[in-house]
Amino acid sequence: MGTFTIHHNKRVAIEDVGDGAHVAKYTIPHDAREQLSRELKLLGMTRFSLFPELASVGSILKEMMQ
Repeated sequence: MGTFTIHHNKRVAIEDVGDGAHVAKYTIPHDAREQLSRELKLLGMTRFSLFPELASVGSILKEMMQ
C-alpha cells in the first residue's frame, strides 16, 4: 500500500484544484457510522491503514484496551 500527499503553497481546497475529477466525496449518515466502522474493520481497514503515523498506532492501542 502506498501513501501520497499533495503539497502546494496556495490555500485552495483539493476539490478546487484542476477539474475536480480526481476527488470523490462520500457523505456517511451519522446513524450508519458505527455499522460501517465495524464492516471496515472486518475487511482489515483500520485508522493505521489509512493514516500510517504514530498517532494512529496510539489510537488503535487505546481502542484495543477498552
